[in-house]
Amino acid sequence: MRHAPLPRRYTRLAATALALALVGGRLTLPAAAGPLYLPLGNADGVAVVDHATGEVRQVWEGLPAPHGVALTPDGNTLVVGSFAERARPMKAMPSAGKAGQGQMPHHGQQGEGGMPSDAGVTTISLLDPASGEVRQRVDLPGAVHHVAVDPSGRWAAFTHPGYGRVSVVDLQAGALAGTIATGEQPNYLLFSTDGSQLYVGNAGEGTLAVLKTGDWTVERRIRLPVGPGHMALAPSGDRLYVADAAGGVVLAVAPASGQVLAQRDLGDALHGLALAPDGKTVFVAVTGGDRLVALDATTLTPTAELKVPAPFHVTTLADSGRLMVSSTAAPVLHVWKLNNLDHVAAIQLAGIGHQTAHR
Repeated sequence: MRHAPLPRRYTRLAATALALALVGGRLTLPAAAGPLYLPLGNADGVAVVDHATGEVRQVWEGLPAPHGVALTPDGNTLVVGSFAERARPMKAMPSAGKAGQGQMPHHGQQGEGGMPSDAGVTTISLLDPASGEVRQRVDLPGAVHHVAVDPSGRWAAFTHPGYGRVSVVDLQAGALAGTIATGEQPNYLLFSTDGSQLYVGNAGEGTLAVLKTGDWTVERRIRLPVGPGHMALAPSGDRLYVADAAGGVVLAVAPASGQVLAQRDLGDALHGLALAPDGKTVFVAVTGGDRLVALDATTLTPTAELKVPAPFHVTTLADSGRLMVSSTAAPVLHVWKLNNLDHVAAIQLAGIGHQTAHR
């Protein structure tokens, strides 16, 4: 049986929708939420975790000591750092001895990016997030802790806490763009919402270094009353939340002025920190007190508290409405519902979970 043709107004609407979906001659559809990528540290792998349940779908092995990961905004590349550092190959140097006899450089001499010439080498990996296949590896000078990718998806930045520096990789070229001194013990880092700046928390000296994206110069250093550990940025970009790991203090800072907008002492050692998807609540892992505390994002007043053995890294997921927290007490991932903080599951992992990535 033949169907009557659609009225002209519907065919025009369909043609318009198709034209809007066509980009560069290809049909583009809204991307579905992908999984959570959870690096397992000394277990040398990355777990691929289901958003809603927290169950581990698979583990990608053979990735040495991954502590930090980040996903490009288009979801096409997973950047995996490594805290495993190996000796740099010795280069022959002129010697007063026999011809061809090399000498090791003296400690204190400077090499690439101002790093000590005897600093080790770390290899970071660029993966296909769908298959876990390593597309490319890039050598960096020194062990990598945390990772950030800018909103354009071109730049990936890495902290080297032991060397007081960050490295930046050009993801388009797949090459090291530079290594920059930022301050003592750079720990966590993230890009501004517009991607024009990179914020680096220097835990060893209580400063926030603000770098200009592209030329990677340190534009200014903001003095903080705490040693900045994990950080999170409000969706508006005008509030930076900072956890002081040793001192147990959480700050809300205006990155434009450096002004401390709010402060809360939680009384014990802290670690991970994450914002709820609506930006109204800050979740903080109080590792020393075996609890996860929810704070009002404006005033930093506590609004809820959950008992968790040695909470570590904290992740919030908008699509599934989940809150996930790893632990240093055991290789376990705890899962709650964000809307009512009901506990969903405690999933066994192959190793301790670290900095996560997700769409």
